[in-house]
Amino acid sequence: EQGTVPGAVNIEWRAIFGEVDAIPTDQKVVLFCNTGVLSAQAAFGLRVAGLENVVVLQSGYQGWLAQMDASH
Repeated sequence: EQGTVPGAVNIEWRAIFGEVDAIPTDQKVVLFCNTGVLSAQAAFGLRVAGLENVVVLQSGYQGWLAQMDASH
């Protein structure tokens, strides 16, 4: 509701393990949350579950916004 990266698919971090089958395995998947903390936890869990193509937007959505603002 508060905003997102264009083209992103929103999956609440606690529900991500129920959505594992919907996560592509043939391309890189970037997880992000507001600050990067919860997405890092989700990524760790997904890697333990066998997904090797998952990375985290370390700065989170807020950091991404700040970078977008700085580049304009």
